Amino acid sequence: MAVFWCASVPRRRGVLREPHVKPMEMRGRIMTGFVRVDPDGYRSEPALKKWVERGVGFVLTLPEAATRGASRRGARRQAGKAGKT
Repeated sequence: MAVFWCASVPRRRGVLREPHVKPMEMRGRIMTGFVRVDPDGYRSEPALKKWVERGVGFVLTLPEAATRGASRRGARRQAGKAGKT
């Protein structure tokens, strides 16, 4: 199992220099803004805490979602209905 972590692109470049960190890849494509941390990178409690704190810190910098409380599918459905008059 690995930890997946999201960061701004400039910060991601620096994080990729750390041990046990690789670009996040899904179906052969690199996911910009995400990294994969191998188990050796978070095996100890302090190391895991570091990654959790980094992730929470990043999320706290994001703007609040406009559709708070609504699922993406529900928001898309509502947008589709609005266009069909």
